[in-house]
Amino acid sequence: MVNKKYGVSLKGKGLEQDMELLVTPLDKDSEAVKAMRKEIPSAKSVFRLYDVVIRQNGKNLELPKEAVLSIPVGEKYNGQQLTVLHYIDGKVEKLNGKSADDMVSVSVKSLGGFGVVVDTPSNSQGNNQSGNQSNGTNGGVKTGDEVQLMLWMCIGVVSLGTITALYRRKKNIK
Repeated sequence: MVNKKYGVSLKGKGLEQDMELLVTPLDKDSEAVKAMRKEIPSAKSVFRLYDVVIRQNGKNLELPKEAVLSIPVGEKYNGQQLTVLHYIDGKVEKLNGKSADDMVSVSVKSLGGFGVVVDTPSNSQGNNQSGNQSNGTNGGVKTGDEVQLMLWMCIGVVSLGTITALYRRKKNIK
């Protein structure tokens, strides 16, 4: 079965035609994403963050048997070993899969939250064409300081200009 909107697929025995694969993007502030981030080093990012369930007759189901979950990652990762994090019941499980045909595939015994671990853009070669980094960076060095430097520089320039103007005005009055 395939979720056409996100390209995620699930294959395995016991999956029936009338079952539906539901895929929902995980919010970066969700409990699952926070737990996943704790499991990776700072040089890594998690992307393609999805909650995956199967539904039949309006009811969410457990997987009948082990299945293969495939998540699109883009051609950049073809041939690479990738780690997929699986969040279930408050715990994070690390699954290893090989990327081929623009997808990473892993064997799963249950469904839940999933995220693909990759190098952060500043640690990888070239740009990440697939986007969707969950860490909110745009390729810069991760320092932990998220203060916008340009904003403070502009405030400083305006303040300096105001002080200079007031000083000259006071000097001209005397």
